[in-house]
Amino acid sequence: MGKKAQEVGVIKGILFHQGETNTGQQNWPNRVKNVYYNILKDLGLKADDVPFLAGEVVQSNEGGQCGSMNSIIQQLPKVIPSAHVIFPRV
Repeated sequence: MGKKAQEVGVIKGILFHQGETNTGQQNWPNRVKNVYYNILKDLGLKADDVPFLAGEVVQSNEGGQCGSMNSIIQQLPKVIPSAHVIFPRV
């Protein structure tokens, strides 16, 4: 899909949202890092030009079932320098 998009446009960033199947996995940020860098390589992109935007999940105190994952999601900028975590607020 990324290569198809590049035929008619420019990829300006990558938006990523965590699912619920691996909540609590401490190695998750490094797994995401591998996916991100594989995408960059496959599409011929540079990390400095393509920020990685990751959304938090709904907080536990707001009814989210996987809110504990947010502390792990917040670790992404430590392993991916171009990562930014988006904190949704209702």
